[in-house]
Amino acid sequence: MSNQQQPASVANEYFDLHTRGIGYLNRARWVDVKGKGGRRGEPFLACSINALHGAVSDPNTSLYDCRVSGADAQEIVEVLSPLVLAKDQNGRNSNKVIVGFVIGDTYAHLYERKVRENGRDTGTTEMACLIKGRLLQITYVKVNDEVVYHKDKEGNITTSLALGASDDEPRRTGTHA
Repeated sequence: MSNQQQPASVANEYFDLHTRGIGYLNRARWVDVKGKGGRRGEPFLACSINALHGAVSDPNTSLYDCRVSGADAQEIVEVLSPLVLAKDQNGRNSNKVIVGFVIGDTYAHLYERKVRENGRDTGTTEMACLIKGRLLQITYVKVNDEVVYHKDKEGNITTSLALGASDDEPRRTGTHA
């Protein structure tokens, strides 16, 4: 008979780094990673957020480029995508979409970009940096000064967005617990 003990299963432990804030939602898009740099993977939803900080009367912004990871966040970004991408006749965003957010696992990303002047490529490049992370949660959405989604601290959701898991299920609208 053996007195060997089975190793106890140990749960993985993590250090969480979360950034909470409010900012402008931009560049909602699906990223196809097939063939880029020899890496292959599943397409994923991404967006950028110009996070607001500083004085309310004259705020600064910090750009976050995010992989949308939270299931609810994915659903919300997909519903908002047409509003975020809509342009007016001058090529500017025709909607102002502001979100309350939680971003995790942030890190600085250094990259090389083409230099453009007056909308034209100059043929030169420069180094640039932005903050990357995973968009975990959206707690608030305001489109053109109208609040269309709010999740309170208890998790109750008030929304006028057409949210739903599939075409077979009714879409979520109104107030939900």
